[in-house]
Amino acid sequence: MVASILLPWLAQLADRRLMSAETRARTWNVATWGAALYAFGPASMLGWIRATRPWPRRILYAVPAFWLPAGLLVGLDWLITPEAQREAMSSTDLAVLVAGGSVAVIAVMLLVESLAWGGRLGRRGLVRLGLLALLLLWSLPRPAAAAPALPPGATAWRNLPTGAIRGITVGPIENSLHPKGGYGTARGRAALAEAKVMGATWVAITPFGRVWDLDGEGLDLTFETPVEQNTRDVARAIDDAHALGLHVLLVPHLWVETGGWRARIHPSDDEGWARWAARYRTFLLHWAEVAETHGVEMLSAGVELRRWVTTRHAHHFVSLLQELRAHYSGLVTYSANWDDVEYTTVLGEVDVIGVNAFFPLTQKEDATIHDLILGGEQVATDLQAIAQQWGKPVMLTEMGYTTRKDPALKPWLWPDSMDEVVIDQRAQAMAYGALLAPLTKIPECAGFFVWRTYADPGDVSQEAEWGFSPRGKLAELVLRDAFTASWAADDPPGFAPFAGLSLQGFRHRRWGGHRSRRPAVHGWELSPPLTFDGTNPFTQP
Repeated sequence: MVASILLPWLAQLADRRLMSAETRARTWNVATWGAALYAFGPASMLGWIRATRPWPRRILYAVPAFWLPAGLLVGLDWLITPEAQREAMSSTDLAVLVAGGSVAVIAVMLLVESLAWGGRLGRRGLVRLGLLALLLLWSLPRPAAAAPALPPGATAWRNLPTGAIRGITVGPIENSLHPKGGYGTARGRAALAEAKVMGATWVAITPFGRVWDLDGEGLDLTFETPVEQNTRDVARAIDDAHALGLHVLLVPHLWVETGGWRARIHPSDDEGWARWAARYRTFLLHWAEVAETHGVEMLSAGVELRRWVTTRHAHHFVSLLQELRAHYSGLVTYSANWDDVEYTTVLGEVDVIGVNAFFPLTQKEDATIHDLILGGEQVATDLQAIAQQWGKPVMLTEMGYTTRKDPALKPWLWPDSMDEVVIDQRAQAMAYGALLAPLTKIPECAGFFVWRTYADPGDVSQEAEWGFSPRGKLAELVLRDAFTASWAADDPPGFAPFAGLSLQGFRHRRWGGHRSRRPAVHGWELSPPLTFDGTNPFTQP
Protein backbone atom coordinates (compact mmCIF):
# COMPACT_ATOMS: atom_id res chain seq x y z
CA MET A 1 0.00 0.00 0.00
CA VAL A 2 2.81 2.39 0.95
CA ALA A 3 4.55 1.79 -2.38
CA SER A 4 1.38 2.35 -4.39
CA ILE A 5 0.85 5.68 -2.66
CA LEU A 6 4.46 6.88 -2.86
CA LEU A 7 5.06 6.03 -6.51
CA PRO A 8 2.84 8.82 -7.93
CA TRP A 9 4.49 11.36 -5.69
CA LEU A 10 7.97 10.15 -6.64
CA ALA A 11 7.00 10.48 -10.30
CA GLN A 12 5.85 14.03 -9.64
CA LEU A 13 9.12 14.87 -7.91
CA ALA A 14 11.05 13.46 -10.85
CA ASP A 15 8.98 15.59 -13.21
CA ARG A 16 10.08 18.71 -11.32
CA ARG A 17 13.66 18.02 -12.44
CA LEU A 18 12.78 17.37 -16.06
CA MET A 19 10.31 19.94 -17.27
CA SER A 20 9.02 23.46 -16.91
CA ALA A 21 6.25 24.28 -14.47
CA GLU A 22 3.69 24.65 -17.27
CA THR A 23 4.54 21.32 -18.90
CA ARG A 24 4.73 19.65 -15.51
CA ALA A 25 1.24 20.83 -14.57
CA ARG A 26 -0.17 19.62 -17.87
CA THR A 27 1.57 16.25 -17.49
CA TRP A 28 0.14 15.75 -14.02
CA ASN A 29 -3.36 16.54 -15.28
CA VAL A 30 -2.86 13.97 -18.03
CA ALA A 31 -1.76 11.41 -15.46
CA THR A 32 -4.57 11.89 -12.99
CA TRP A 33 -7.33 12.11 -15.55
CA GLY A 34 -5.82 9.04 -17.18
CA ALA A 35 -6.21 7.28 -13.87
CA ALA A 36 -9.86 8.29 -13.75
CA LEU A 37 -10.43 7.03 -17.27
CA TYR A 38 -8.82 3.74 -16.37
CA ALA A 39 -10.55 3.27 -13.03
CA PHE A 40 -14.07 4.33 -13.95
CA GLY A 41 -14.25 4.05 -17.73
CA PRO A 42 -14.17 1.36 -20.44
CA ALA A 43 -10.44 0.78 -20.02
CA SER A 44 -11.08 -0.60 -16.55
CA MET A 45 -12.57 -3.71 -18.20
CA LEU A 46 -9.03 -4.68 -19.12
CA GLY A 47 -8.17 -4.38 -15.47
CA TRP A 48 -11.03 -6.73 -14.49
CA ILE A 49 -9.77 -9.29 -17.00
CA ARG A 50 -6.26 -8.85 -15.74
CA ALA A 51 -7.30 -9.35 -12.13
CA THR A 52 -8.28 -12.94 -12.93
CA ARG A 53 -4.87 -13.79 -14.29
CA PRO A 54 -1.98 -14.94 -12.13
CA TRP A 55 1.41 -13.28 -12.22
CA PRO A 56 3.48 -12.93 -14.42
CA ARG A 57 0.88 -13.41 -17.18
CA ARG A 58 -1.02 -10.52 -15.62
CA ILE A 59 1.69 -8.13 -16.95
CA LEU A 60 0.74 -8.98 -20.57
CA TYR A 61 -2.73 -7.67 -19.91
CA ALA A 62 -1.45 -4.74 -17.85
CA VAL A 63 0.43 -3.05 -20.71
CA PRO A 64 -2.60 -2.05 -22.82
CA ALA A 65 -4.59 -1.17 -19.71
CA PHE A 66 -1.85 1.18 -18.52
CA TRP A 67 -0.95 2.77 -21.84
CA LEU A 68 -4.39 3.12 -23.39
CA PRO A 69 -5.58 5.86 -21.00
CA ALA A 70 -2.16 7.52 -21.03
CA GLY A 71 -2.06 7.62 -24.82
CA LEU A 72 -5.63 8.87 -25.12
CA LEU A 73 -5.10 11.64 -22.61
CA VAL A 74 -1.75 12.77 -24.02
CA GLY A 75 -3.23 12.87 -27.51
CA LEU A 76 -6.28 14.80 -26.36
CA ASP A 77 -4.12 17.21 -24.39
CA TRP A 78 -1.97 17.85 -27.46
CA LEU A 79 -5.01 18.58 -29.61
CA ILE A 80 -6.42 21.15 -27.18
CA THR A 81 -3.08 22.79 -26.44
CA PRO A 82 -3.07 26.51 -27.41
CA GLU A 83 -1.24 27.05 -30.66
CA ALA A 84 1.36 29.34 -29.09
CA GLN A 85 2.33 26.74 -26.51
CA ARG A 86 2.41 23.97 -29.10
CA GLU A 87 4.75 26.01 -31.29
CA ALA A 88 7.10 26.54 -28.35
CA MET A 89 7.28 22.83 -27.49
CA SER A 90 10.15 20.88 -28.98
CA SER A 91 10.35 17.13 -29.57
CA THR A 92 12.11 16.90 -26.21
CA ASP A 93 9.17 18.62 -24.51
CA LEU A 94 6.74 16.21 -26.16
CA ALA A 95 8.84 13.18 -25.22
CA VAL A 96 8.98 14.30 -21.60
CA LEU A 97 5.25 14.94 -21.62
CA VAL A 98 4.44 11.48 -22.97
CA ALA A 99 6.97 9.65 -20.81
CA GLY A 100 6.25 11.58 -17.64
CA GLY A 101 2.50 11.33 -18.09
CA SER A 102 2.64 7.63 -18.82
CA VAL A 103 4.89 6.85 -15.88
CA ALA A 104 2.65 8.81 -13.56
CA VAL A 105 -0.44 7.05 -14.97
CA ILE A 106 1.16 3.66 -14.34
CA ALA A 107 2.06 4.68 -10.81
CA VAL A 108 -1.50 5.73 -10.07
CA MET A 109 -2.74 2.53 -11.69
CA LEU A 110 -0.82 0.51 -9.10
CA LEU A 111 -2.91 2.20 -6.48
CA VAL A 112 -6.12 1.36 -8.31
CA GLU A 113 -4.98 -2.21 -8.93
CA SER A 114 -4.74 -2.80 -5.20
CA LEU A 115 -8.51 -2.38 -4.95
CA ALA A 116 -8.84 -6.01 -6.16
CA TRP A 117 -11.62 -5.63 -8.75
CA GLY A 118 -14.19 -8.41 -8.58
CA GLY A 119 -13.63 -9.03 -4.89
CA ARG A 120 -14.38 -7.25 -1.66
CA LEU A 121 -13.47 -3.59 -1.56
CA GLY A 122 -12.67 -3.53 2.14
CA ARG A 123 -11.51 -0.66 4.28
CA ARG A 124 -8.11 -0.48 2.58
CA GLY A 125 -9.79 -0.26 -0.79
CA LEU A 126 -12.03 2.55 0.38
CA VAL A 127 -9.04 4.46 1.76
CA ARG A 128 -7.13 4.09 -1.50
CA LEU A 129 -10.18 5.08 -3.54
CA GLY A 130 -10.44 8.21 -1.41
CA LEU A 131 -6.79 8.98 -2.02
CA LEU A 132 -7.33 8.65 -5.76
CA ALA A 133 -10.30 11.02 -5.56
CA LEU A 134 -8.14 13.57 -3.71
CA LEU A 135 -5.48 13.29 -6.39
CA LEU A 136 -8.07 13.93 -9.07
CA LEU A 137 -9.42 16.96 -7.22
CA TRP A 138 -5.88 18.28 -6.76
CA SER A 139 -5.27 18.06 -10.49
CA LEU A 140 -8.22 20.25 -11.42
CA PRO A 141 -7.22 23.58 -13.01
CA ARG A 142 -6.92 26.43 -10.54
CA PRO A 143 -6.97 30.18 -11.25
CA ALA A 144 -3.61 31.84 -11.59
CA ALA A 145 -2.23 33.15 -8.34
CA ALA A 146 -2.13 36.90 -7.89
CA ALA A 147 1.25 38.60 -8.07
CA PRO A 148 3.01 38.16 -4.73
CA ALA A 149 3.33 41.22 -2.54
CA LEU A 150 6.73 42.86 -2.70
CA PRO A 151 8.32 43.31 0.73
CA PRO A 152 10.02 46.63 1.49
CA GLY A 153 13.64 47.24 0.63
CA ALA A 154 15.80 48.08 -2.36
CA THR A 155 16.74 44.40 -2.78
CA ALA A 156 13.20 43.12 -2.19
CA TRP A 157 12.95 41.50 -5.61
CA ARG A 158 15.28 38.73 -4.39
CA ASN A 159 12.50 37.57 -2.06
CA LEU A 160 10.14 36.78 -4.95
CA PRO A 161 10.11 33.29 -6.53
CA THR A 162 10.23 34.61 -10.10
CA GLY A 163 13.94 35.46 -10.25
CA ALA A 164 15.30 38.54 -11.99
CA ILE A 165 13.19 39.85 -14.85
CA ARG A 166 14.48 38.75 -18.24
CA GLY A 167 12.06 40.47 -20.56
CA ILE A 168 11.30 41.42 -24.14
CA THR A 169 8.82 44.07 -25.23
CA VAL A 170 6.64 42.60 -27.97
CA GLY A 171 5.19 45.65 -29.65
CA PRO A 172 1.91 45.88 -31.57
CA ILE A 173 1.73 46.02 -35.34
CA GLU A 174 1.26 49.74 -35.83
CA ASN A 175 -0.47 49.51 -39.18
CA SER A 176 -4.07 48.42 -39.76
CA LEU A 177 -3.08 47.24 -43.25
CA HIS A 178 -1.50 44.16 -41.64
CA PRO A 179 -4.57 42.44 -40.13
CA LYS A 180 -2.99 38.99 -39.89
CA GLY A 181 -0.32 40.20 -37.48
CA GLY A 182 -0.48 41.83 -34.07
CA TYR A 183 -1.70 40.90 -30.64
CA GLY A 184 -4.08 37.98 -30.39
CA THR A 185 -3.21 36.53 -33.81
CA ALA A 186 -1.33 33.37 -34.76
CA ARG A 187 1.64 35.52 -35.78
CA GLY A 188 1.48 37.35 -32.47
CA ARG A 189 1.54 34.01 -30.66
CA ALA A 190 4.56 33.00 -32.73
CA ALA A 191 6.37 36.17 -31.58
CA LEU A 192 5.65 35.30 -27.95
CA ALA A 193 6.85 31.73 -28.50
CA GLU A 194 10.02 33.10 -30.08
CA ALA A 195 10.65 35.27 -27.01
CA LYS A 196 10.21 32.19 -24.82
CA VAL A 197 12.68 30.14 -26.84
CA MET A 198 15.16 33.03 -26.76
CA GLY A 199 15.19 32.75 -22.97
CA ALA A 200 12.77 35.46 -21.83
CA THR A 201 10.78 34.89 -18.65
CA TRP A 202 8.67 38.07 -19.03
CA VAL A 203 7.14 39.97 -21.92
CA ALA A 204 5.93 43.55 -21.99
CA ILE A 205 2.74 44.21 -23.96
CA THR A 206 2.17 47.82 -25.00
CA PRO A 207 -1.33 48.91 -26.01
CA PHE A 208 -1.48 52.49 -27.27
CA GLY A 209 -3.95 55.31 -26.87
CA ARG A 210 -3.95 58.64 -28.70
CA VAL A 211 -3.79 62.16 -27.29
CA TRP A 212 -4.41 64.97 -29.74
CA ASP A 213 -1.71 67.46 -28.75
CA LEU A 214 0.74 68.50 -26.05
CA ASP A 215 -1.99 70.50 -24.29
CA GLY A 216 -3.56 67.18 -23.34
CA GLU A 217 -6.75 67.83 -25.28
CA GLY A 218 -8.59 64.71 -26.33
CA LEU A 219 -7.51 61.25 -25.25
CA ASP A 220 -8.83 58.36 -27.33
CA LEU A 221 -8.38 54.69 -26.46
CA THR A 222 -8.67 53.76 -30.13
CA PHE A 223 -5.37 53.08 -31.91
CA GLU A 224 -5.31 51.47 -35.38
CA THR A 225 -8.35 49.35 -34.45
CA PRO A 226 -11.50 50.16 -32.42
CA VAL A 227 -10.96 50.04 -28.67
CA GLU A 228 -13.25 47.02 -28.27
CA GLN A 229 -11.25 44.95 -30.73
CA ASN A 230 -7.93 46.20 -29.41
CA THR A 231 -8.96 45.27 -25.88
CA ARG A 232 -9.90 41.75 -26.97
CA ASP A 233 -6.63 41.37 -28.88
CA VAL A 234 -4.49 42.56 -25.97
CA ALA A 235 -6.38 40.28 -23.56
CA ARG A 236 -5.80 37.35 -25.91
CA ALA A 237 -2.08 38.19 -26.09
CA ILE A 238 -1.88 38.21 -22.29
CA ASP A 239 -3.54 34.81 -22.14
CA ASP A 240 -1.21 33.50 -24.87
CA ALA A 241 1.83 34.68 -22.90
CA HIS A 242 0.58 33.01 -19.73
CA ALA A 243 -0.07 29.79 -21.65
CA LEU A 244 3.62 29.81 -22.52
CA GLY A 245 4.62 30.25 -18.89
CA LEU A 246 5.66 33.90 -19.38
CA HIS A 247 4.98 36.68 -16.88
CA VAL A 248 3.44 39.86 -18.27
CA LEU A 249 4.12 43.57 -17.78
CA LEU A 250 1.31 45.65 -19.31
CA VAL A 251 2.49 49.11 -20.40
CA PRO A 252 -0.24 51.42 -21.76
CA HIS A 253 1.46 54.03 -23.97
CA LEU A 254 0.33 57.37 -25.40
CA TRP A 255 0.83 58.56 -28.98
CA VAL A 256 0.64 62.32 -29.67
CA GLU A 257 -1.28 62.74 -32.92
CA THR A 258 -0.01 66.20 -33.83
CA GLY A 259 3.60 65.29 -33.14
CA GLY A 260 5.81 65.74 -30.15
CA TRP A 261 6.94 63.65 -27.21
CA ARG A 262 4.45 62.65 -24.50
CA ALA A 263 6.94 63.85 -21.85
CA ARG A 264 6.12 67.40 -22.95
CA ILE A 265 2.35 67.14 -22.41
CA HIS A 266 1.64 70.25 -20.33
CA PRO A 267 -1.86 71.75 -20.02
CA SER A 268 -1.84 75.52 -19.78
CA ASP A 269 -3.54 75.99 -16.39
CA ASP A 270 -4.76 74.16 -13.29
CA GLU A 271 -8.19 73.53 -14.80
CA GLY A 272 -6.51 72.00 -17.82
CA TRP A 273 -4.44 69.74 -15.58
CA ALA A 274 -7.59 68.57 -13.79
CA ARG A 275 -9.25 67.75 -17.14
CA TRP A 276 -6.13 65.95 -18.32
CA ALA A 277 -5.95 63.90 -15.10
CA ALA A 278 -9.60 62.87 -15.53
CA ARG A 279 -9.02 61.78 -19.14
CA TYR A 280 -5.89 59.85 -18.24
CA ARG A 281 -7.74 58.19 -15.35
CA THR A 282 -10.25 56.72 -17.83
CA PHE A 283 -7.40 55.47 -20.03
CA LEU A 284 -5.41 53.88 -17.20
CA LEU A 285 -8.32 52.26 -15.36
CA HIS A 286 -9.55 50.70 -18.59
CA TRP A 287 -6.28 48.82 -18.97
CA ALA A 288 -6.09 48.16 -15.23
CA GLU A 289 -9.38 46.28 -15.52
CA VAL A 290 -7.93 44.17 -18.35
CA ALA A 291 -4.79 43.55 -16.30
CA GLU A 292 -6.76 42.45 -13.24
CA THR A 293 -9.15 40.22 -15.19
CA HIS A 294 -6.35 38.40 -17.02
CA GLY A 295 -3.88 38.05 -14.17
CA VAL A 296 -1.19 40.47 -15.37
CA GLU A 297 1.70 40.34 -12.93
CA MET A 298 2.78 43.99 -13.25
CA LEU A 299 1.24 47.18 -14.64
CA SER A 300 3.00 50.40 -15.61
CA ALA A 301 0.83 53.33 -14.59
CA GLY A 302 2.51 55.71 -17.01
CA VAL A 303 5.35 56.16 -19.48
CA GLU A 304 7.62 59.22 -19.72
CA LEU A 305 5.14 61.75 -18.34
CA ARG A 306 7.91 64.13 -17.26
CA ARG A 307 6.01 67.39 -16.98
CA TRP A 308 3.39 65.70 -14.83
CA VAL A 309 5.40 63.63 -12.35
CA THR A 310 8.34 66.02 -11.79
CA THR A 311 6.32 69.19 -11.14
CA ARG A 312 3.81 70.60 -8.66
CA HIS A 313 1.05 68.84 -10.61
CA ALA A 314 2.31 65.42 -9.53
CA HIS A 315 -0.33 65.21 -6.77
CA HIS A 316 -2.90 64.35 -9.48
CA PHE A 317 -0.80 61.35 -10.46
CA VAL A 318 -0.25 60.30 -6.84
CA SER A 319 -4.02 60.27 -6.30
CA LEU A 320 -4.44 58.20 -9.44
CA LEU A 321 -1.84 55.66 -8.26
CA GLN A 322 -3.64 55.35 -4.95
CA GLU A 323 -6.98 54.81 -6.68
CA LEU A 324 -5.39 52.27 -9.03
CA ARG A 325 -4.79 49.94 -6.06
CA ALA A 326 -8.54 49.51 -5.68
CA HIS A 327 -8.83 48.26 -9.27
CA TYR A 328 -5.64 46.26 -9.72
CA SER A 329 -4.03 43.87 -7.22
CA GLY A 330 -0.70 43.18 -8.97
CA LEU A 331 2.61 45.01 -8.82
CA VAL A 332 2.67 48.63 -10.00
CA THR A 333 5.52 50.51 -11.64
CA TYR A 334 6.00 53.82 -13.46
CA SER A 335 8.30 54.08 -16.50
CA ALA A 336 10.41 57.21 -15.99
CA ASN A 337 12.77 58.44 -18.67
CA TRP A 338 16.46 57.86 -17.97
CA ASP A 339 17.25 61.57 -17.55
CA ASP A 340 14.38 62.49 -15.22
CA VAL A 341 13.99 59.47 -12.91
CA GLU A 342 15.94 61.20 -10.13
CA TYR A 343 13.47 64.13 -10.27
CA THR A 344 10.33 61.97 -10.37
CA THR A 345 8.33 62.57 -7.18
CA VAL A 346 5.76 59.77 -7.38
CA LEU A 347 8.09 56.81 -6.86
CA GLY A 348 7.00 56.36 -3.26
CA GLU A 349 3.66 55.03 -4.55
CA VAL A 350 5.00 52.25 -6.81
CA ASP A 351 6.37 48.79 -6.03
CA VAL A 352 9.23 48.81 -8.54
CA ILE A 353 10.95 51.88 -10.01
CA GLY A 354 10.84 51.66 -13.79
CA VAL A 355 13.39 53.37 -16.04
CA ASN A 356 13.33 53.68 -19.82
CA ALA A 357 17.06 53.19 -20.00
CA PHE A 358 18.36 54.72 -23.21
CA PHE A 359 21.49 55.91 -21.43
CA PRO A 360 24.46 57.34 -23.31
CA LEU A 361 27.52 55.27 -22.39
CA THR A 362 30.24 57.43 -23.90
CA GLN A 363 31.00 60.99 -24.97
CA LYS A 364 33.26 60.14 -27.90
CA GLU A 365 32.96 58.49 -31.29
CA ASP A 366 34.39 55.04 -32.01
CA ALA A 367 34.36 54.10 -28.33
CA THR A 368 35.85 50.72 -27.43
CA ILE A 369 34.01 48.06 -25.44
CA HIS A 370 36.09 49.07 -22.42
CA ASP A 371 34.94 52.69 -22.76
CA LEU A 372 31.33 51.57 -23.00
CA ILE A 373 31.58 49.28 -19.98
CA LEU A 374 32.88 52.21 -17.90
CA GLY A 375 29.73 54.06 -18.91
CA GLY A 376 27.60 51.05 -18.05
CA GLU A 377 29.20 50.79 -14.61
CA GLN A 378 28.35 54.43 -13.94
CA VAL A 379 24.74 53.76 -14.94
CA ALA A 380 24.62 50.79 -12.54
CA THR A 381 26.00 52.95 -9.71
CA ASP A 382 23.44 55.70 -10.36
CA LEU A 383 20.51 53.26 -10.50
CA GLN A 384 21.69 51.55 -7.32
CA ALA A 385 21.71 54.93 -5.54
CA ILE A 386 18.15 55.68 -6.71
CA ALA A 387 16.93 52.27 -5.51
CA GLN A 388 18.54 52.78 -2.12
CA GLN A 389 17.18 56.32 -1.84
CA TRP A 390 13.58 55.14 -2.30
CA GLY A 391 14.02 51.71 -0.72
CA LYS A 392 12.60 49.98 -3.80
CA PRO A 393 14.02 47.77 -6.57
CA VAL A 394 14.71 49.38 -9.92
CA MET A 395 14.19 47.77 -13.33
CA LEU A 396 14.73 48.79 -16.94
CA THR A 397 11.21 48.97 -18.36
CA GLU A 398 12.84 49.66 -21.72
CA MET A 399 16.44 49.32 -22.87
CA GLY A 400 18.03 49.10 -26.27
CA TYR A 401 20.17 50.74 -28.90
CA THR A 402 19.71 51.20 -32.62
CA THR A 403 21.71 49.23 -35.17
CA ARG A 404 24.05 51.99 -36.32
CA LYS A 405 27.49 53.39 -35.75
CA ASP A 406 28.00 54.82 -32.24
CA PRO A 407 24.48 54.06 -30.99
CA ALA A 408 25.50 54.66 -27.33
CA LEU A 409 26.88 58.15 -28.02
CA LYS A 410 23.54 59.92 -28.40
CA PRO A 411 20.89 57.19 -28.23
CA TRP A 412 18.03 59.67 -28.55
CA LEU A 413 19.04 60.56 -32.13
CA TRP A 414 16.69 58.75 -34.50
CA PRO A 415 18.47 57.67 -37.71
CA ASP A 416 15.60 59.09 -39.79
CA SER A 417 16.95 62.54 -38.99
CA MET A 418 20.60 61.63 -39.64
CA ASP A 419 22.60 61.72 -42.85
CA GLU A 420 24.52 58.74 -44.23
CA VAL A 421 23.48 56.27 -41.51
CA VAL A 422 25.92 53.36 -41.24
CA ILE A 423 24.40 50.00 -40.24
CA ASP A 424 26.56 48.50 -37.49
CA GLN A 425 25.42 45.33 -35.71
CA ARG A 426 28.68 45.09 -33.79
CA ALA A 427 28.21 48.54 -32.26
CA GLN A 428 24.65 47.69 -31.20
CA ALA A 429 25.78 44.42 -29.61
CA MET A 430 28.61 46.14 -27.74
CA ALA A 431 26.21 48.74 -26.32
CA TYR A 432 23.82 45.99 -25.16
CA GLY A 433 26.59 44.17 -23.34
CA ALA A 434 28.14 47.25 -21.79
CA LEU A 435 24.83 48.37 -20.26
CA LEU A 436 23.61 44.97 -19.06
CA ALA A 437 26.79 43.35 -17.70
CA PRO A 438 27.30 45.74 -14.74
CA LEU A 439 23.60 45.53 -13.82
CA THR A 440 23.83 41.78 -13.23
CA LYS A 441 26.02 42.48 -10.20
CA ILE A 442 23.70 44.78 -8.22
CA PRO A 443 20.86 43.15 -6.23
CA GLU A 444 18.84 46.38 -6.41
CA CYS A 445 18.25 45.81 -10.16
CA ALA A 446 15.19 43.57 -10.64
CA GLY A 447 15.92 43.03 -14.36
CA PHE A 448 15.14 44.50 -17.75
CA PHE A 449 12.92 44.55 -20.84
CA VAL A 450 14.62 44.94 -24.20
CA TRP A 451 13.02 47.33 -26.70
CA ARG A 452 11.71 45.66 -28.89
CA THR A 453 10.43 42.95 -31.24
CA TYR A 454 7.00 42.98 -32.89
CA ALA A 455 3.88 40.84 -32.75
CA ASP A 456 4.63 39.35 -36.17
CA PRO A 457 8.10 37.84 -36.64
CA GLY A 458 7.77 38.04 -40.42
CA ASP A 459 6.79 41.71 -40.65
CA VAL A 460 9.85 43.83 -41.45
CA SER A 461 7.84 46.95 -42.24
CA GLN A 462 7.68 48.23 -38.65
CA GLU A 463 11.22 49.62 -38.58
CA ALA A 464 14.23 49.90 -40.85
CA GLU A 465 17.33 47.74 -40.59
CA TRP A 466 18.95 50.34 -38.33
CA GLY A 467 16.08 50.02 -35.83
CA PHE A 468 16.06 48.85 -32.22
CA SER A 469 15.04 45.23 -32.73
CA PRO A 470 17.84 42.76 -31.85
CA ARG A 471 16.13 39.93 -33.73
CA GLY A 472 18.53 38.08 -36.02
CA LYS A 473 21.43 40.42 -35.20
CA LEU A 474 24.59 40.13 -33.12
CA ALA A 475 22.71 41.85 -30.30
CA GLU A 476 20.43 38.81 -30.07
CA LEU A 477 23.44 36.70 -29.06
CA VAL A 478 24.27 39.17 -26.31
CA LEU A 479 20.62 39.18 -25.24
CA ARG A 480 20.53 35.39 -24.99
CA ASP A 481 23.67 35.52 -22.85
CA ALA A 482 22.11 38.15 -20.59
CA PHE A 483 18.94 36.06 -20.25
CA THR A 484 20.87 32.99 -19.14
CA ALA A 485 23.46 34.74 -16.97
CA SER A 486 23.16 34.78 -13.18
CA TRP A 487 21.77 38.05 -11.82
CA ALA A 488 22.30 39.30 -8.29
CA ALA A 489 18.52 39.80 -8.00
CA ASP A 490 17.85 36.10 -8.56
CA ASP A 491 16.47 33.91 -5.80
CA PRO A 492 18.32 31.94 -4.67
CA PRO A 493 21.33 34.16 -5.45
CA GLY A 494 23.49 32.76 -8.20
CA PHE A 495 21.03 30.59 -10.10
CA ALA A 496 20.29 30.86 -13.81
CA PRO A 497 17.50 29.53 -16.03
CA PHE A 498 18.30 26.10 -17.38
CA ALA A 499 18.90 26.70 -21.08
CA GLY A 500 20.46 23.43 -22.12
CA LEU A 501 17.09 22.26 -23.46
CA SER A 502 14.17 24.22 -24.84
CA LEU A 503 12.27 23.64 -21.61
CA GLN A 504 12.69 27.25 -20.59
CA GLY A 505 12.06 28.50 -17.10
CA PHE A 506 13.62 25.63 -15.11
CA ARG A 507 16.07 26.90 -12.52
CA HIS A 508 18.51 25.11 -10.32
CA ARG A 509 21.11 26.46 -7.90
CA ARG A 510 23.90 24.28 -9.29
CA TRP A 511 23.07 24.33 -12.99
CA GLY A 512 24.03 27.21 -15.23
CA GLY A 513 22.94 25.31 -18.36
CA HIS A 514 24.88 27.85 -20.40
CA ARG A 515 28.26 29.45 -20.91
CA SER A 516 27.29 32.28 -18.55
CA ARG A 517 27.50 31.00 -15.00
CA ARG A 518 28.68 33.98 -12.96
CA PRO A 519 27.34 37.51 -12.52
CA ALA A 520 28.69 39.89 -15.18
CA VAL A 521 30.49 37.09 -17.03
CA HIS A 522 28.64 36.84 -20.29
CA GLY A 523 29.09 34.39 -23.08
CA TRP A 524 31.11 36.74 -25.27
CA GLU A 525 34.07 36.27 -22.90
CA LEU A 526 34.08 32.52 -23.56
CA SER A 527 32.34 32.26 -26.92
CA PRO A 528 33.69 31.62 -30.40
CA PRO A 529 33.87 34.70 -32.63
CA LEU A 530 30.62 36.54 -33.19
CA THR A 531 31.58 38.45 -36.33
CA PHE A 532 31.91 37.32 -39.89
CA ASP A 533 35.50 38.55 -40.22
CA GLY A 534 36.76 36.08 -37.61
CA THR A 535 37.20 38.54 -34.73
CA ASN A 536 35.45 38.73 -31.40
CA PRO A 537 34.31 42.34 -30.95
CA PHE A 538 34.21 42.01 -27.18
CA THR A 539 37.86 41.12 -26.78
CA GLN A 540 39.31 43.72 -29.12
CA PRO A 541 41.18 46.66 -27.55
